Order: sequence, then C-alpha cells, then structure tokens
Amino acid sequence: MEARYVADFISGNAVMVGTLVDFNKAEHGKNKADDYEGRIGLGGPGTAVIGSEPVIGIRGLTIEFGNSTRPAIIFQCPNHYVFCASRELLPEIAADLDPKYDACVEISTPEIFMEALHKAIMSQGSGRTMGSTGNVEYANRNFGPNDIHELDRHLSPFRKPERFRTQQEFRLAVPCDQTASPQLFKVDMAGVIAKEVHEWREC
Repeated sequence: MEARYVADFISGNAVMVGTLVDFNKAEHGKNKADDYEGRIGLGGPGTAVIGSEPVIGIRGLTIEFGNSTRPAIIFQCPNHYVFCASRELLPEIAADLDPKYDACVEISTPEIFMEALHKAIMSQGSGRTMGSTGNVEYANRNFGPNDIHELDRHLSPFRKPERFRTQQEFRLAVPCDQTASPQLFKVDMAGVIAKEVHEWREC
C-alpha cells in the first residue's frame, strides 16, 4: 500500500476494499490491473481470448471479438468487494509493484482481521450476501467447448492468470451490487495485530 495510508489502516479508520469490476481498469497498471478479473472465456480449441469491447451482454454473458475471426463467449462473475493480501513477503512481489506502493503492513491475526472487515462490509457497503475467504488459484482462464462443464468451478473471484502467481494472494470476497465502487471501511480492529514492515522491499 502507499505509506500515507498505513496509520489509518492499522487503526481501522480507513481500510480500502476494491471490487472485481474496478480491477478490470487499465489505469491500475500492468501489475495490478487484470482486464479479465472475474471473467473466463470460452473459445475454440487453441483460440487465445483477448478481450475487446463487448458487443452483446446478456445477464453476465458477453460475446467479444479478440484477435481471432471466431467470437469468444465471456462469462462474467458477479461483482464482489475484494480485499487482497499476500500470504508471504517475497522479493518478487516488491519487484513487480508500482513504486508508489511503498509500504507493507503485516497482519499477524488474519482470521480476526478478515472477520472484522467482513462485518464492516456487510454493515457499511452494498454487501448482499455473506462472503468467503480463500487462497487465489493461478491458472488458465480460457476454455474450449469441451470444458464447458468446468466453467462454474472456475468462474470465481479466487482465480487469476499465471502471470500474477508471485503475489500469492489470500482474499476476502463479498458479493455486492454490480455498480459498487472501491470503498473505505471503518473496521473494528479489537484483537487484530498489525504493524508496518519497514525495509520490506529489501526482504
């Protein structure tokens, strides 16, 4: 995170939580932005699905034309509030991040923190149903026609492409309105142990 937000985060006064829809935006930069966050594509065998503007949208299903003469069917996971944390402090993480992210906070009691944040999202945001936590799976998100039976399992806020593997993310994901935007939440940090890790880029 940016160093200017550390004090507010540790106190629980302002914890920023993003959304799947927002993570699609290119302005976040190549090491954070994922234009297929929460999405998977169904194309022909060996067809690379490279998204452009959707030309048809039906209940979370879009058909897009990428660098192929064949359209790709894109399945969109419903929007979620998503809080991301790395399970390990690896040098590769710092190397891949934009230099503006110049601070790191270690949470020694992740279960307590995630539960408190979950409660805050449900009471202060547009969280509609209970969320879940889990490790992110890094794998291919493009499928051929023979893989249609696997789409439900893979259409998840806990799946990202291989290029993000060094992040080793653990996430809290809470379903929210499709129009919800990233939001600051006030979190009850009682029992949460969190501290800034100095010189983390040299770890």
